[in-house]
Order: sequence, then structure tokens, then C-alpha cells
Amino acid sequence: MTDLVSKWIVKAEQDFRIIKHETSLKEDEMVRDMVCFHCQQMAEKYLKAYLISKGTEFPRTHNIEYLLAKCASSHADFSSLDSGNLTEYGVAVRYADDFFIPDPAEVTEQVDTAMAIRTTVRRLLQLTVTP
Repeated sequence: MTDLVSKWIVKAEQDFRIIKHETSLKEDEMVRDMVCFHCQQMAEKYLKAYLISKGTEFPRTHNIEYLLAKCASSHADFSSLDSGNLTEYGVAVRYADDFFIPDPAEVTEQVDTAMAIRTTVRRLLQLTVTP
């Protein structure tokens, strides 16, 4: 694994740690919009790490659908993954003019989507898959 791939994985795992911490809190204590933001960030970083590991170039993007499609052209396991609404959480939840706090069901959906991407990439890169 190249140094750049390793760095993307480290950054993705930092997002994972935030997700794991926040989702362990009581529902009224969880910062739900930021959980979804970090789900998008984690998925994006894992997909980019995979693409870099395969020598696949990609433009500067936060679009999970695009990155998943690029990954699917390299490995069929990505074809079964859904991007959910992750892309919209990369920017929308960060600004007050797009004020939106996802409900708990939406948070669960985004966490599940991001975790499926994490699990797939870690397995394909032969990294330990931890909960």
C-alpha cells in the first residue's frame, strides 16, 4: 500500500472514530448533521484510497455516486453498493443557509451506507475490518 493510500485511510478512520463516538451517545446528545457529514467524508476518503491504490485517476470531487461508479469499473463488488444521500451531506449540512438536521432514521441510513463502503474497501485492500 502506498503512502498516499495509507494517508487517505488514516483520515477516513478519523471520520469513522467521530461517527462511532457520536452514535454511541443518546439520541438527544448526538450531533446528527455532523454524523452524516462525517459519513460522507469517510466514504469519500475510502473510495479515493481505493482508486489511488488501483492507479485510477479522478477529478477533485465530493460526489459519492461518481466515485462509486469509478470504483465499480475496477471491481464488481462496488456495483452492489448504494450511495444513499451521502453526497448531499458533503456540503449542505455545513452551512446555515441550508439548515437541515437529519432525523434519527436518516442518520442510521447514512451510517449504514458509509459503513458498507468502508467494509468493502477495507476488505479489498486486505485491511482488518473492525466494527
